[in-house]
Amino acid sequence: MITIVQLTLGMTITVLVILVMIITVHHLILITIITLHLILAMIATLLLTLVMITIVLVTLDMIVTVQLILGMIATLLLTTLVMIATLRVILGMIITLHTTLAMTAIVQLILITIILISLAILAIIAQPIPPTMAARFLGYMSPKFAKTQAR
Repeated sequence: MITIVQLTLGMTITVLVILVMIITVHHLILITIITLHLILAMIATLLLTLVMITIVLVTLDMIVTVQLILGMIATLLLTTLVMIATLRVILGMIITLHTTLAMTAIVQLILITIILISLAILAIIAQPIPPTMAARFLGYMSPKFAKTQAR
């Protein structure tokens, strides 16, 4: 009689330990995914800040070459942001379909896509801006070159 009870208890404990281990591993995986999600969000925020700085620099009057380079940097950063946002959408859906994490990542992906399309349209219709005093003030032009332009 005692042997059957011991066997039953032993099996129950084994099953419970296995369940606890599965839950623990599941939690570890979830925590890892959430951590990765947050790291990606931080990287995306930094990249978005760089994009905003780049866009501000592009809107200032500057030499066309500098605008082109900054435009390419902005496009590259936004493309990276789209990839990060896509990865965040996937990670968010792994965590759960109904969390705000997935929804914010989807919204972010849509917004970044709209920004990317807007930048592409801007690049197509953009007219080259002539160098001005603002560009010289920012140090993108030599004073000598600015004087020859003024004449």
